[in-house]
Amino acid sequence: MCESALSSGSFALRPLPADERLHEAYYSLGRAYETAGRLAEAERTFAEGIAVASKVLGPDTTAVAGGTQMRARVLGLMGRFTEAEASMSGAVEMFRTRVGDQHRYFIDASIEHGDLLERFGQWQRAEPIVRDGAEFLRRTRGTEHSLSIRSRLLLARLHQNAGDFAQAERAYLEVLASGSGVPRPSRHFSAHLGLASLALQRGDDSAAAASRNNARNLLPEVRTQLGDLPDELRRFETRLALAEAEAAADARDQASFRVALDTAARLGEADRNTNAGDRQLAWRLRILEARWLAMQDAPAALTMIDTLLREIEQHPERNAYPHLRADALALQAAWLNTAGNLGPGCKSLREAARLQATLRRETAPQRLTIERQVRSCPQPPAG
Repeated sequence: MCESALSSGSFALRPLPADERLHEAYYSLGRAYETAGRLAEAERTFAEGIAVASKVLGPDTTAVAGGTQMRARVLGLMGRFTEAEASMSGAVEMFRTRVGDQHRYFIDASIEHGDLLERFGQWQRAEPIVRDGAEFLRRTRGTEHSLSIRSRLLLARLHQNAGDFAQAERAYLEVLASGSGVPRPSRHFSAHLGLASLALQRGDDSAAAASRNNARNLLPEVRTQLGDLPDELRRFETRLALAEAEAAADARDQASFRVALDTAARLGEADRNTNAGDRQLAWRLRILEARWLAMQDAPAALTMIDTLLREIEQHPERNAYPHLRADALALQAAWLNTAGNLGPGCKSLREAARLQATLRRETAPQRLTIERQVRSCPQPPAG
């Protein structure tokens, strides 16, 4: 009933007497909208359910906290990071107050908070949250529990983002070693892609290719697992295409790069139509497009990056994308300096270095590379 009604767009909740379970009906409908990719309707429905739960059960209850967590997740998918982070933080604190910091509700919300922060480039804030949650889950639920695996996968990405490649590799391998009881191909797929990205950053192209191939071989199982969740499945397929595009860009393989980039753009189009607020995928594709264009027409690539940086600066959530801005600035600086425009190029490098310092540890290779390039720049004039 719910699925057909969602398809027709005619579903509506009939007024019911206020009782202690009414909010659950709103939450169920909100999850159905979320699964169908109708994020604005999901957000509105979760907000209505929160209002009902607050009125009937009280504002400081686990029912309100749970609805707030679900609404925050959808806000994040919509690219409304500031609202999403405030709501998710609120849900975490409500759970802490009501059930304590050892309860599964609190741990689940904390991990989801860390996931939100990681996706929007707030890596240093996310790491202690996820690390504590992952350790607690390891002690209390073991290594085979789905949330335990999810937390270690997220922690692996955070280690990699911070530049701690050895810790990241160990965490990815732990994820691959888990799941012997219940197959979790999507988690293993993500771990293989993480190892591929890690190998590429280390300059080991053959290991990167082997890990991407492992992920590609898991796609049929992932499609089976996520067959009822087409939007989520499409995101997994997009991530593989992006990984292949990045590898081809590093190898300067223009033909393979173009094919992978077009595949990622096609898969990402539905996400951009459904979820125009979150520009992360669109901007990452633009950065890759500029790298492809630079192989043929460096001035045109520089124009594309200049336009992208202006777009990021004008975006209402511009502070939520420091990692993408740092990547774009580094490319802009490299191309300006190659063209002999050292003044503007070094200005971009210094801003990229400032952003890297907020993103990564002092020993991170990406940060060290940028800082070394900045030291080779002429000193800006005093004042």
